[in-house]
Amino acid sequence: MWARRLEVARGSARTLLMMTTMLAPLAAHAEAAPAAEPAATGDAAGTVGEILVTAQKRKENLQKVPMSITALSSETLQHLKVQNTEDVIKFLPSVAFTSAGPGNTHLFFRGIASGENFNHSASQPTVGVYLDEQPITTITGELDLHMYDIARVEALAGPQGTLYGSSSEAGTVRIITNQPQIGKLEARVDLTGSTTSHGDPSGTVEGMINLPIGQHAALRIVGWYDRAGGYIDNVERTTYFPTAQISVNNAESVKKNFNDVETWGGRAALKVELGDDWTIQPSIQGQKQLSHGSFAYDKSVGMLETALKFTPYHDDSWIQTGLVVQGKIGSLDLTYAGSYLQRHDDGVSDYSDYSYFYDVYYGQVNHNDAGQVIDPSQYIQAKGERFYLMSHELRLASDQTKPLRFQAGLFMERQEHQISLYYNVNGLAASESVPGAQGSWWLTREKRVDRDYAGFGQISYDILPKLTITGGGRVYNYNNSLVGFAGVSTKSCIGDAVLAGTPCTTIGVVNADGSVSPRKATGTGFLHKLNLEYKFDNNRMAYFTWSRGYRPGGINRQAAAGPYAPDYLTNFELGFKTSWFDNHLRFNGALYWENWKNIQFSYLTSVGGVVMTVVDNAGNATVKGIEYSLEATPVQGLSFKTAGSFNDARLDDNYCKIKGTADCSGSGNYVMAPAGTQLPTTPRFKGTTFVRYDKELPGSLNDWTGHMQASISYQSSSRNDLRSVDYAYLGSRPGFATIDLEIGVASAKWTAELFVKNLTDNQTDLYRYAECAPSTCGGRSYAYVSRPRQVGIHVGRSF
Repeated sequence: MWARRLEVARGSARTLLMMTTMLAPLAAHAEAAPAAEPAATGDAAGTVGEILVTAQKRKENLQKVPMSITALSSETLQHLKVQNTEDVIKFLPSVAFTSAGPGNTHLFFRGIASGENFNHSASQPTVGVYLDEQPITTITGELDLHMYDIARVEALAGPQGTLYGSSSEAGTVRIITNQPQIGKLEARVDLTGSTTSHGDPSGTVEGMINLPIGQHAALRIVGWYDRAGGYIDNVERTTYFPTAQISVNNAESVKKNFNDVETWGGRAALKVELGDDWTIQPSIQGQKQLSHGSFAYDKSVGMLETALKFTPYHDDSWIQTGLVVQGKIGSLDLTYAGSYLQRHDDGVSDYSDYSYFYDVYYGQVNHNDAGQVIDPSQYIQAKGERFYLMSHELRLASDQTKPLRFQAGLFMERQEHQISLYYNVNGLAASESVPGAQGSWWLTREKRVDRDYAGFGQISYDILPKLTITGGGRVYNYNNSLVGFAGVSTKSCIGDAVLAGTPCTTIGVVNADGSVSPRKATGTGFLHKLNLEYKFDNNRMAYFTWSRGYRPGGINRQAAAGPYAPDYLTNFELGFKTSWFDNHLRFNGALYWENWKNIQFSYLTSVGGVVMTVVDNAGNATVKGIEYSLEATPVQGLSFKTAGSFNDARLDDNYCKIKGTADCSGSGNYVMAPAGTQLPTTPRFKGTTFVRYDKELPGSLNDWTGHMQASISYQSSSRNDLRSVDYAYLGSRPGFATIDLEIGVASAKWTAELFVKNLTDNQTDLYRYAECAPSTCGGRSYAYVSRPRQVGIHVGRSF
């Protein structure tokens, strides 16, 4: 099966290359055209480039927007060899992340993190991610999108609740693709190959073509295939189960460099002009990602090594259709943006850690049909995991050049997650299996639906020629539900009856007629934003912002835990944006104070010997921070950029096992995390620096330029868990720095580069966790690390 899939992928890559090669002669006479969304522009004197952003849902110069934004232009993304989420986050100082491998990433802004785990029953993310106009933030995190032919990435720090809604509590990341260009014929192919220290080689094929269709339409097609070689070894280990009194060996799963990833996909967008004032742009994009192995090493085994009984694999496939309509109604600009996303997520995860702890702590023993004790090692099989997201937004905007201007809109979103997880033990007796799921000791079949409805608006008024006030608001309503089954062999659940309101349903509300309805969490509220902006002159401005964001409440699978309430983030921010020396130096910064109320915290806990995720409200926290960015072009050809953020994020109150008293007193109560505890995951300081020098080559090669560049990314240590007991076991992740280097040449059509990523082969932990929480069952510590040192070559050709 895997050989066939690999052959299909290789065939897709060959087809892409053939298609681009055949089209190249048609485009050979055309020079490469600028992107529809301008990336960065500078003049011959070597000024700092201007970047246009759409952070406020209209096109503006980055330096004119009164909010903290980090924008990576198309040119910068190409220079930094950005291909995925991890590559992007490395160069966004205000953003941190955790990862459980490809397709499982959580983003965090400004220290707003409580240590959320990767679970289908956990909270919604605190950071919203958009691909053009379409949200791609799913219940379990954002899509792992391959980055190619991207116009820019915008990181909007602080609550973006008024314009972007519930999953933008702490900030928003916007990925803007290059749009179809009417009247332009262009194409490009990029090839990249690299070696990985301690691992296998990697390679990428990427291509795009922009085809004009008559005088009023254009089609842009983009495709990619990427294979990332593995670098973590699954080594042999024998585990003794003392209760079952058997030894289990994983020799059949031993393999070097077993965490490889294959990703292929593409997108197509059609732009049609309907007269002078109206355009319609349908699009479709999709990706398939196959990954094997674990992307974290076992700290009890050795660096870049683990010892899993079963080899994990993850098949993450998604497709999204979108439609954007823009036009004018009188003097008003109208925009409609709609999208529909389907995501299929299947695979296998090793669960043998839990099997060991069930044996040691709870005396669990498994048998076959003959009554013999068997190997209790478990694995989770995700079968038929499905995710659907539908969104619609309609907004109107007045003339943005007028002293009084506004925009207003309506938004709705529906997310549905069909959860289907089988916790299997090979050879398990029918009497110990969940009826209807032979071999499964535990079964999770749930249907989670999160709905969001909102009306929003923002109005700005130039009180004086240099002073502007902006007010915004969002009225929202959420309606989230959960129904299904999560249980062991003592319950009966056959087939799809779990979702049909039968006695096998363990999560739901029993009605008078015996049927079962979903359990629900609903709420309505209002978010505000107030902004004052003062322009000292055309190159210098300061602003103050008071804004608010939120995450909706939801349902816990454990009925005894009850529902969890929304949490809210209030931001007070003072910032400035300045340009100096005829735009040869740009310096921006912000100071902020954020109050996080009713923090949602998800963790594993044991009830009756069964480990499940529970979401709790863990009190309040305060974040005090500073952000800065400096860009300079001191001489022709030399550019310098540095940016960083400091965050002091701490609990205001004791986080108690049982709510009710500030000192966590009472029977069964205790302090899980004391007031003053630093929030986990995000470092107190994160900074990046980038230097590049471009120079025309002498002699007959004067139509070529050469370049050298270096980038360094550094972050300080960070806490691994909020709770004191788990933190004592997991500790802190040490600070680390990553250095990337590149040298290359380029002409109007060709690019050739040699590069090194992670020059010092730094293998410091990026994210440390335990499959089973230490406070619950002792844990075994794992650490996610970035890819070891890569040395590679990149060649690109424009037509």
